[in-house]
Amino acid sequence: MATTGILFLKFIFLLTLYAFVVDGACNAGEWRCANGDCIEQEALCDGTYHCNDQSDESKENCLRTYCPRYAFRCSYGACIRKSAECDGNKDCVDNSDELQCTKEELPQTNCSGDEDNNFQCDSGHCISEYNVCDGEAHCSDKSDETLKRCLKTTCPSYSYRCAYGACISKRAVCNGIHDCIDGSDEVGCDTPRPPIQPTSGSVSPGKNCALPSSNGLFAKDTETNEIIRFGGFLKSGSSYDYQCPKNHILLGALKDICNGGELLSASNRITPTCSRYCNHQILRKVTTQAVCKYKKNTINCNDYILPGTTADIRCQYGYEEPVTQVHSITCLESGDWDNQPYPCIPTCGSTPLAQKPFIYGGYTTTITNIPWQAAIYKRNAVGRYTHICGGSIVTAKLVVTAAHCLWDRQRHEAMHKSLFTVGVGKTRRDYYIEDADYTPQFSNISEFHIPLYFAADDLSYVADIAVLVLNNAIIFKNFIVPICWERQSTVNKEIESNVIGKIAGWGKDETGEASEFLKFIDLESISKKDCKTRVPNYETSITADKFCVKSDDLNNSICDGDSGGGFAVKKMNNKYYLEGVVSTGLKPPEQACGGDSYTTFTNVRHHIELIGDLEKANRVY
Repeated sequence: MATTGILFLKFIFLLTLYAFVVDGACNAGEWRCANGDCIEQEALCDGTYHCNDQSDESKENCLRTYCPRYAFRCSYGACIRKSAECDGNKDCVDNSDELQCTKEELPQTNCSGDEDNNFQCDSGHCISEYNVCDGEAHCSDKSDETLKRCLKTTCPSYSYRCAYGACISKRAVCNGIHDCIDGSDEVGCDTPRPPIQPTSGSVSPGKNCALPSSNGLFAKDTETNEIIRFGGFLKSGSSYDYQCPKNHILLGALKDICNGGELLSASNRITPTCSRYCNHQILRKVTTQAVCKYKKNTINCNDYILPGTTADIRCQYGYEEPVTQVHSITCLESGDWDNQPYPCIPTCGSTPLAQKPFIYGGYTTTITNIPWQAAIYKRNAVGRYTHICGGSIVTAKLVVTAAHCLWDRQRHEAMHKSLFTVGVGKTRRDYYIEDADYTPQFSNISEFHIPLYFAADDLSYVADIAVLVLNNAIIFKNFIVPICWERQSTVNKEIESNVIGKIAGWGKDETGEASEFLKFIDLESISKKDCKTRVPNYETSITADKFCVKSDDLNNSICDGDSGGGFAVKKMNNKYYLEGVVSTGLKPPEQACGGDSYTTFTNVRHHIELIGDLEKANRVY
């Protein structure tokens, strides 16, 4: 197991239901193996053998262990880190963390199809499937009651689940008989040591136990539900569950039995303690990452954060530190952090790899060359997603595309947001095909915004821009980066002619089919004024918030399917800015792409306020 995993488990066992303290043969804080060896108590039931006789990972010791909700529980009771499940490594000694990860086909059987003999044992013997995973071995080789066979079994609510997955009657638990083949139904059922005899022998039924004093700790009688608080006494012969007040976590034993003035646990014990903890949510930010340490050990920042824990704050990829960035914060005894981490500032418009020259014709590329490119997909009648448009990432929560991509021309209204999803980090157009070298991210849309004066019905397509708000924030990678955009409302809103911009998309190529791979071309802008002069027949389509791009190369052009893509211009600071959104083609519908053609772009500078307002409303930290 990795070092980080072991350190994580040490922290888990500060929070477990039972911790073990040995007698004089081992030092305090150590646990004695069955052969007499001593190990650290934190190493008990952590998924790895530390005792030479392997007694530290036995079901007798581990089934009574409590695993926090953020941990994974091995079938025999040990606790490992949640992320270890299905990671391809054997983190539980019985490999139960990997047994439910793949959907294996059942082997072919030579047994008859009747109910009496339709399950084939590994030995070849046939038994009824109703006898499989019922706690009793019906196969001579016991292959019907194995961990691999039974771990995926779903038990009804009225039954008891054995450690290896079989289902037995709840009434069979602790009846003195091993109804589970592994005996797990009888683990923890022995009378606590020394035996409780509340009405006879040397135990005085009237000798009660003082409730341990620790930050509001209280106990609840497991039978009567009576609550015992500070200064109260636990009745002799009764068992109690310990609990803590709000904003506290219970460390040590969670249950005790009062036996003639002495508190006993079902196992050896650590005195229960209520401790405040710090809110870990402030560490779970989109823009920052944290490394948490407790008593010099690295722990999971998503776990309970105990006082004394420090969190080192760094910026995530795609963000940079502000001047006032706090680099380390500490959890105080009060349960408060001594400071708040500042959000990092997003970086934009960078292409991490040098662009290599290969829309219609154009150059094929990878997503690293156009890392802000987004793909817009629409769900069809049979529930499958098909590519309809491109888009540009402008923040971790916002994608800019063309309004007409979301518009129902027949109904004269925007379509419902539930029909769309957005993919980023994709070179391949197909929603269901991933690149060999890149892992894309997908998100549904929580809302989208189209200017009120968008006009598709009169075919002018004024204000043909839409801003999509994603359900899930994009995690920036070297191949997923936002593009910059002009934020100053006082900037000159017009795009002049002869500005070179990069345009990418999956639109139709020279074969007349949608391109399987992302392509890009570099084309020059034509100002709104010059475009009206050159294409007089389409003057009404060259609205106030448009500029044009012309292609006179038969092999390079913008085409159907490229709508919504960005016109990315590299500025003096070597960063790319989003200046336009692919809107309409100024050509008759029957004319093919390529050749002497013009395309209008919605000028993003005319819609700075829309993007800015949505950025403020959906800012990530």
